[in-house]
Amino acid sequence: MFDAQQITEWVVVQMATHLQSVHMRLFWASEPEANPAYSLQVWQSRQSSPLREEIGLLCRVANGQLLREIASAQQLAEIADTVQGVVEITAGPPLLSQYTIDDAYFATPIGELVAIVMAWQRGDDLISFMDAGRLLVAAGLTSHAPGGVESREIAKALESRVRRMVERGELQRYRNPTPDGATRGAWVLSRVEVERHIAARLAELGEDDG
Repeated sequence: MFDAQQITEWVVVQMATHLQSVHMRLFWASEPEANPAYSLQVWQSRQSSPLREEIGLLCRVANGQLLREIASAQQLAEIADTVQGVVEITAGPPLLSQYTIDDAYFATPIGELVAIVMAWQRGDDLISFMDAGRLLVAAGLTSHAPGGVESREIAKALESRVRRMVERGELQRYRNPTPDGATRGAWVLSRVEVERHIAARLAELGEDDG
């Protein structure tokens, strides 16, 4: 179970420490006069930060208190906006509008929570790298015949190819919330996004042929 209070306090302390370091580099006074005192400001943030409500919402999702099947369009939009905002403030560099989330982020309390919620957003859409490779084969985008996919050597080649596609930014990977489940591995993909990529690639090839 995810504890909203513990995660909120951890995030606030980490961010407050970072902001204090930034403040000390932006202004000459390393210990600016403040009322209330800085330590009290941090304590107050831990008790009443707007992040508390946002993290509380994500915890309700991750703890199974909100089922995706019965969530309204408004709730889905709110959760999507919350995930985006929390990731940007906790993982995104302040000077970059586009960035890649480091794997280490998902080992933090907030990163673990975000990973579960991101998987919840995808529903049953998540597939393994190998499943994505099978889709590529079925679409005729590889030199392998569908019948040979179960070969261990071919399977490794397909997984490597999909991994390179992820590294090039052609596909978005998601943290696997159940790496010991049916879809094994630390990372998974969205079937819809893989199929969309395949469709776009086939369209490009069709244009080239024309």
